[in-house]
Amino acid sequence: MKKDVKTDILETARKLFNEQGYNGVSMRDIAGALGISVGNLTYYFKRKEDLLEAVALRQLEGYQKKAPAASLAELDGHFRRKLAFQKGNAYYFRHYTQLAQISPKVYEMQRGIIRDQYEFYGETFRGFKSHGRMMEDTVPGQTRHLIQALVTVSLFGTAMGEPDGERLPCFWSLIWPMLTETGRREYREEVERRGGV
Repeated sequence: MKKDVKTDILETARKLFNEQGYNGVSMRDIAGALGISVGNLTYYFKRKEDLLEAVALRQLEGYQKKAPAASLAELDGHFRRKLAFQKGNAYYFRHYTQLAQISPKVYEMQRGIIRDQYEFYGETFRGFKSHGRMMEDTVPGQTRHLIQALVTVSLFGTAMGEPDGERLPCFWSLIWPMLTETGRREYREEVERRGGV
């Protein structure tokens, strides 16, 4: 029974954090939504910060490092899955830096995930270059800067209130200048034609 109550608390808190933001939700709000007393809620989570940490860690439990995308269609799928996850966990991305300050555990997970994102894009783009889909850098650090831009837009687009439909075209707008004619043709045939950007 306790496990079900704890699960209900975590799901309700995540829902309220998504709807009203972390700062807009109190322990009383969460208890009220669950139909329990604040005392019962604090039996499981002493402070709102503890609850936020548990919600965030639960959402990141299933995180696994991704294999590099072998095609532009796979990269588009990666973007779409990432955006869907962010929409379902908007609180996490709206309060990304605040979460890191509240919880050292969450901060370490965030750092690991960002590191993995840099590796994912780096390996993906190396593969694209070796298969003629992407140009070599025309200015020093161009690919690294592209990766920085993709990670930044991905992480902070939600926090900045950017509409969900704006980020996918933004990702491809950043990548497009580095695509070769082969890459652009593949994009038109495999991404755009299948309902992409």
